[in-house]
Amino acid sequence: MEDTTKKNTPIFKKWWFWVLAVVVIGIIGSQASKNKNSSPEGTAEAKTETKATAKPALPTFSARTMFDDYEANEISADNKYKGKEFNITGTIHDVGKDIMGKAFVALETKNQFLSIQCYVKDANTLAKLSKGQSVTLSGTGGGKTITISVDDAEVVN
Repeated sequence: MEDTTKKNTPIFKKWWFWVLAVVVIGIIGSQASKNKNSSPEGTAEAKTETKATAKPALPTFSARTMFDDYEANEISADNKYKGKEFNITGTIHDVGKDIMGKAFVALETKNQFLSIQCYVKDANTLAKLSKGQSVTLSGTGGGKTITISVDDAEVVN
């Protein structure tokens, strides 16, 4: 007599189980990469999130005030400016490159030999600027070595 019952083999030993598993993993992987690369700019949630994470307005200082602060007390001025983002306004004393080739805008101070060097991210933005022009830049205080510096500056106006 012939045995009509099939042997019960574990499901993980069946070929169709592994094909199905690979397909499911592929679908999950493609969905995960779509979510990572998608741009949520068109959704209302994204717009709300952008507004909620907007930077507060940066404080604005004049180049002369910053220079006076460093002349009065370098430690106190470093606490106020160094490593902090702010806007700085002033009159352009010079536009050029330093000996390392970094582009800068030098802002006038009350000392004709010392200016505030604002090192810019994009040298091309300086092409429209000229000596004697009033300007506002946004950057991060770099402290004082020989001159007072502002790093990663961008022209605001």
